[in-house]
Amino acid sequence: MDRNTFKNTWLTGYKITETDYSNLLDSVRFFTDPISSSQIVDLPNFNDLNQLLFNTSPTGISSNEGAVYWNKKYHTLNVQTEIPGVIIKLGEEEQRRVYNGTGTILTNGTVVYPVNAVQDPTNPDLYVWSVDRTDPTNQLKASVFGVITADIAPGAIGRVTVSGEVHNIDTTGFPPLSTLYVSTVSAGVLSNIKPTVPNYAITVGKVIQTSTSGTIYIRAADSNSSISLTNNFGSQQDPTGWVNNSGITISYSASARTITLTGDLRYMWQGDLKTLTSPWVSSPHASGDANYYLYSTDGVNISWNTSVWDFTALMICGVTLQTSISPRNFALSELHSLMPWQAHREFHQTIGCYRLTGGGLTPGSYVLNSALDTDTTPSFDSATVKDEDNITIIPSLLKGSYTNMYIGPNSKAYISTGNAFPFLSSGSYMLVNDPISGVNNVGINKGYYNVYQILIPVASDSQSQLYRMIMLQPQATYSTLTAAQGENTNSLIFGDLSAQIAEYVLYSRITYYAYTSYANTGKCSIAGVSYLSGSKLTQISSGFAGMSNPMTTQGSLILGGIGGVPTELFKGAPLQIPHVTADGSTIEYINFTSSNIGNTVNTISSNYTVSGTDYIILANAASGNIIITLYTAINNKGKVLKFKKIDSSANTITIDGNGSETIDGSITKVLSTQYSILSIVSDGTNWYIF
Repeated sequence: MDRNTFKNTWLTGYKITETDYSNLLDSVRFFTDPISSSQIVDLPNFNDLNQLLFNTSPTGISSNEGAVYWNKKYHTLNVQTEIPGVIIKLGEEEQRRVYNGTGTILTNGTVVYPVNAVQDPTNPDLYVWSVDRTDPTNQLKASVFGVITADIAPGAIGRVTVSGEVHNIDTTGFPPLSTLYVSTVSAGVLSNIKPTVPNYAITVGKVIQTSTSGTIYIRAADSNSSISLTNNFGSQQDPTGWVNNSGITISYSASARTITLTGDLRYMWQGDLKTLTSPWVSSPHASGDANYYLYSTDGVNISWNTSVWDFTALMICGVTLQTSISPRNFALSELHSLMPWQAHREFHQTIGCYRLTGGGLTPGSYVLNSALDTDTTPSFDSATVKDEDNITIIPSLLKGSYTNMYIGPNSKAYISTGNAFPFLSSGSYMLVNDPISGVNNVGINKGYYNVYQILIPVASDSQSQLYRMIMLQPQATYSTLTAAQGENTNSLIFGDLSAQIAEYVLYSRITYYAYTSYANTGKCSIAGVSYLSGSKLTQISSGFAGMSNPMTTQGSLILGGIGGVPTELFKGAPLQIPHVTADGSTIEYINFTSSNIGNTVNTISSNYTVSGTDYIILANAASGNIIITLYTAINNKGKVLKFKKIDSSANTITIDGNGSETIDGSITKVLSTQYSILSIVSDGTNWYIF
């Protein structure tokens, strides 16, 4: 058999055994259909073949399926596939047959993902992947199977390269060695711009040659496999957590006792990317009184537990439930973000939750040193709090809608919602909680009491939102404002909520003063407002475990003082100057405002109640008798007021003390003649003429 005869021989089912013919081959073509024994060419007397040497510059190559020949350009052996123009370069790429079920043409260079397995229309005994364009903006389409190597018509079979080099790809604009991803603008299109959250950054490969007929290298990617952890995090144990926890909303159903998650529910579990279908609803937790925690310890099963999660778990939320004594029922958001579990534990224990902005008493919603209910019930601004995982915005709270808390028997935290006041009272004085015995005692006359505001990053449902700001009942009585504002917040007790306290933020402190002559609820006025302030470290180390006196008075202006006690100008409050009592036993404060140190003048012609900004009042009684009612003398020691009758009529002007308070021992004083004057000063209890 000569060279021309041999090079067109059809070979199948046997080995060539003649070395003398090994240098004669341009190409070899294998049968692609079943053949009979009569079609087999018998080459007798050939021994084992040492090598098969192809012509390195072949001509007249067959385009029929099954042709094998040497590719001079890429220096590799080519196999012609069933698709004209699509060859397999042995050793340089791996291909898969796929089906185009999209209804549109899948063009050369398109990145695709596997949709489902379908019967091969050319061979019903086989199944192939049906593919569609990869879309990094859609979790269900955000995986890579391979890159189309030639246009595939709708309903037709084609080929994708799943690993190795792909040639004749337009890589214009992609620098050599740049990483290729799937575009977030056009599905299936290559891009060198890495997608950002909430999109999926799927690595396709690298650019080898930049050209209109360039070359790229495709990394191996089978089926709809997860994003490789080693490509993204470099570890096969971490991280565990939610990919985009800020894109998830948590809602709690108190009636169904379930949690619903909506949004981007992708999560990593020990290096594997997983997802839940949004909305995802948990199983119900038990109905008994307890703190329940929702988390997964295997990355698949998410269940309720009464034991606090370990930091290797996938955390979702905690629910505190109490129905049998003092009802409380709310969910606390705790979506575990992506980080090594050791770091998560360390951040939780050393940082916890802290305030970023807001949360203070709303200006104008309260008045210092006023014994009126409307002045002792402040509103609160919205707040932003942050922990190692989440940032939470806590909506503002209007006065008259408080959630109050005290510690009852057996260290139970008793919480009630919808209260008109930020404290509980006995009908006279406010109550003082003894958290050790669980008893609430009635406050005393001239006592100072601290009510603390606690900010909590609760779930988004209306039930949980009732607990976003909790007012902690006073736990001690103090005899002076200084002592009250020096209370060590580390001594506060939170009962059975202590396990969750690292997720809470202690911020505002309202110091109330109780006095027997006050007629309002709690017999009290606001004597001062303080805030936990400073750096993040100061807040988290002092909020519940750290500094001895973390609370600081917001906006304090130090003017000097006596006996080590500073003079402070409180934000929204009068200037307070310390004054030592005659016996030297107590430091009292004299309040000064513009009426003490300025020349405020107010002219009136009808009944009038003196305000904290008044100093001189000119009264014109020409139209009838006038009654002027004083504000309380209590907590206004040193305050001076002056009154003058400026008309010539016989009508009188009566100055009336607040409640049972007196003026030089009398309930009232009367000015009856023109230009008569009354000047009075408060001693902190009553008024005196001077």
